[in-house]
Amino acid sequence: MLGLLTTLLAGGALAEQGEVAPIQITFSRAADGWEIVVNSDGSGSVTYGSTFGDFATFPKATVAFGSLVQTTKGRKIVNSQDQEAVNVFLTKPKQQTTYGETRALAKDWDSLCLQIQPHLRSLYPDRFNQLMKKHPLAKNLPDIPVKKLELPKGPKPKPSNEKIK
Repeated sequence: MLGLLTTLLAGGALAEQGEVAPIQITFSRAADGWEIVVNSDGSGSVTYGSTFGDFATFPKATVAFGSLVQTTKGRKIVNSQDQEAVNVFLTKPKQQTTYGETRALAKDWDSLCLQIQPHLRSLYPDRFNQLMKKHPLAKNLPDIPVKKLELPKGPKPKPSNEKIK
């Protein structure tokens, strides 16, 4: 996941790894196909499945990262089959390691989705809006359309007279 070393630990590993602040937290609901990544600056992304383009982003300061981490650590560890189950991965900066557990976060997932939904931007907003209707991101979300993600424009390339070989 995310090209990082993933170490699955049992017995409260997220709460015990407190000596180093995480730089990213990932929530995954595999049965629903959704994944939410929140960075330490409060920005992040929402992805559905594995098709290129089925993602949306949200800007810095959308989520209070420290509070989110503390809330996550405070939820009980559950079996992955539990109806409250959400997979959680905390990425620590040293050696880019990730610690994962399954915690009772279904209600927190819904609250997080409600918080980030108005800020979502996608390269393909029509497709992402259709995905959200067909595969709801969370319960009781209002119908707020995802907006177009505008990429920053870089400098124009200089013309070249070189032939492509």
